[in-house]
Amino acid sequence: MKPADAPNITYFWTSLLVEELIRAGCTHFVVAPGSRSTPLAGAVAQNSQAQHIVTFDERSAGFFALGHAKARNLPAALIVTSGTAVANLMPAVVEAAYARVPLIILSADRPWELRDVEANQTINQTNFFGNLSRWFFELPCSDQRISPHMILGAASYAVYRSRFPLAGPVHINCLFRDPLVPTAEKFLNNYTSLKKWESSTHAFTSYDHPIKKSSPAMLRTVADVITHAHSGLLVIGALKNKKAQSSILKLAKILNWPLCVDISSGLKQNQNYYIIKHEHHALLKPLAEGQNFDVVMQIGGRLISKTLEQLLQTRAGLTHLMIDDHPERSDPGLCVTHRIESEVEIFIKALIKLLKNISSQSYALPVLLKSSTRVSKILDKIIAEGDAVSEPYVARRISELISAKSMLMACTSMPIRDYHMFAVSRKDGGPHIVVNRGASGIDGLISTAIGFAHASRKQSTVLIGDLAFMHDANALAMLNQLKEAMCIVVINNQGGGIFSFLPVAQFPQIMTPFIDAPHEHDLSGFAQAFNINFVRVKTKQDFDVAYRHAQRTKINYIIEVCSDKKTNFLLHERIRQEVL
Repeated sequence: MKPADAPNITYFWTSLLVEELIRAGCTHFVVAPGSRSTPLAGAVAQNSQAQHIVTFDERSAGFFALGHAKARNLPAALIVTSGTAVANLMPAVVEAAYARVPLIILSADRPWELRDVEANQTINQTNFFGNLSRWFFELPCSDQRISPHMILGAASYAVYRSRFPLAGPVHINCLFRDPLVPTAEKFLNNYTSLKKWESSTHAFTSYDHPIKKSSPAMLRTVADVITHAHSGLLVIGALKNKKAQSSILKLAKILNWPLCVDISSGLKQNQNYYIIKHEHHALLKPLAEGQNFDVVMQIGGRLISKTLEQLLQTRAGLTHLMIDDHPERSDPGLCVTHRIESEVEIFIKALIKLLKNISSQSYALPVLLKSSTRVSKILDKIIAEGDAVSEPYVARRISELISAKSMLMACTSMPIRDYHMFAVSRKDGGPHIVVNRGASGIDGLISTAIGFAHASRKQSTVLIGDLAFMHDANALAMLNQLKEAMCIVVINNQGGGIFSFLPVAQFPQIMTPFIDAPHEHDLSGFAQAFNINFVRVKTKQDFDVAYRHAQRTKINYIIEVCSDKKTNFLLHERIRQEVL
């Protein structure tokens, strides 16, 4: 349906809104059922260019849209009805805000006259997400006296603000009066001024996408710091594209500095010579012996490795360069001395021009490479012992067996750390790894993975803990909408295994049940409820057979890995002691 053919003024407005969002780059809509949002859902249903998915759980819908946006680096739109439906989006909005992922929320609302009179399913939705949203706009009830240019301008600006200057969620609250359905109703169609817009395929308002680059003065300062460095270290966090990854590898070669890469960087399983494998463990002995770095260059987002974070904190007061494409501080260790806001590849390309004749050397490189090689042998030996499957074994085997063309969702809290610590290097660089590290919550992880897989059309694996799995079990209803199969590997240690590694474990009266939340739920019931293939494994051989089979088939699988919190803690502690 073209906006000009809309049966009433409400549908005329929503048709304009949906069409302009699509033209501006937001082509995918995640729709949660509801009555008040009928005009929005109807506009999506009647637009042949609108891709959509329908899911009954708003919280799951929010994270699906988040994963979809991560895959495309373009916003996905969420359509929800009024009331608590909007509140259910809060966890996904928080993650999008802190992870800087573009997202557009289209919430339906009652008209102004029904506010503060106890009208059913009505809450105050004005600027509901507060400072989490990059921009808030309230679309008034349709009125033929208001120019339709207002709707088009708001829609194209919403897409722009979801991406620039700081990517994140945008909220448009849409007020609707009855009728909510597309019944014919006469209205003054002031469509004449939109004839040019209708005849084109472009957005009503086009926005220039700013390119961020550092000043020449800051570049010279950085080059001077590097030139005089005695021992430098490159630390790489979350990166957005392969161009940034390639430029970093080129810089490491020029500087001859060791490279410590986070799991979110996309370089974790790369076999590049300068990358320190298993740096979480490889740094333990050198740090204990007082190995020093006078310059640390950190590129990209937040880090998983606690060892690296501690390293940066203990080196506070020395020169710490921080480069990323946004203005946020990103300095949990409070040690950054030079903050550069720039596109990573643009900054590195300009910096390399100033370092043409540099003869740089990090005295730590040979030490860390040797340490890394020895750590790999220790890990191979310990993880291979015995027949019982362990959490480090699962992470290591997935890193070996998963296809490089696949996507891996490494979930909070222990699974992502295990994959970061124990994943092997590969010639093909390994899979595309997805993480939710904006707010690092355990909610919505399966939904995020399904959203990413849906957008990328990649076969996928989710490595997740039992509590996080149960927390997002509603997402399993969306699995049948994927083109490629998903294998969900659930580490079931009957509660939050990561807490065994924290100081609270020394206080059993608090630890259980208040912190680790033990349970005796049979996870096979979830698979049965959603008609998903299920297998439970206790040995290494069983896991290998099950995971290989899941990789070969086009069928969705849940593999439950039975583990024990105490045994897992002792294994990790043994690895740490032998490395030291």
